[in-house]
Amino acid sequence: MPARARCFYTERRARELERIKAAEATQRAHGTVGAVALDQQGRLAAGTSTGGTANKRWGRIGDSPIIGAGTYANDACAVSGTGVGEFFMRNVVGHDICARMRYKGESLEQAAHEVVMDELVAQHGDGGVIALDKDGSGASGRSRSSAHAVPSSSACERACGKFPR
Repeated sequence: MPARARCFYTERRARELERIKAAEATQRAHGTVGAVALDQQGRLAAGTSTGGTANKRWGRIGDSPIIGAGTYANDACAVSGTGVGEFFMRNVVGHDICARMRYKGESLEQAAHEVVMDELVAQHGDGGVIALDKDGSGASGRSRSSAHAVPSSSACERACGKFPR
């Protein structure tokens, strides 16, 4: 350690930093869990639960509880997402995917890809989504090193094909 840096070093602060790093590693291991569902009557739903972002200011609100950002469902589309919450909130990611389907006529897969890979990446954001449309077709997408958006229901009818109704 350079001589100038030693004057700022204390054992107490070094131990505190190690405790914070250990806590952050544990929190990352317990990240976001999301679900999208289509019932037998054709109703869509989405839910997202987050482990939060480690070492952030007390009172910070992430994207998961904000409808339209990390979680969104309407009569045509359901989306659950995870990533850097500030980018999900700015871009209203869940809502934008469903709106692109409704107003631009994009497929679920195209809308999810464009929002995550084009919009988020262009802004240096990071994240992933799982999504389902009213016909039972699923899609997922994730940018860079984001959490793994892994659909399931027989592995999303083997990689996001059609869900049985």
